[in-house]
Amino acid sequence: MNEEEAELARVELIIGKILAIGTYSAAIIIIFGLLLSFFLPNQQTIQAKELLSLPVYFNELKTFQAQAYVFSGLFLLILTPALRVVVSIWSFAKEHDWVYVAITSFVLIILVSSLIYGIIN
Repeated sequence: MNEEEAELARVELIIGKILAIGTYSAAIIIIFGLLLSFFLPNQQTIQAKELLSLPVYFNELKTFQAQAYVFSGLFLLILTPALRVVVSIWSFAKEHDWVYVAITSFVLIILVSSLIYGIIN
């Protein structure tokens, strides 16, 4: 195995770990939120737009509002593949593969703009 193949294997291992850690962490947070909703059933309903305000969001987490934890887990689940795209950009740049850097950067721009559009609307 030459140095380039070893680097590619290392990047694939990093990407795999990112996806696994992100997915498992999101699942744990969502399950925690669901358990809160079962054990504390009389919580107020929170609109997702209300959680976009950071002070409200952190207050809801502090007071163990189930929906805030489920929202956090879902947000982490959405961010996990985006982080994978960022690592891919880094990997392609390290290999000086500028065509793939441009393509992957375009994918990241689409992901981020979709997220921003979803938050605004």
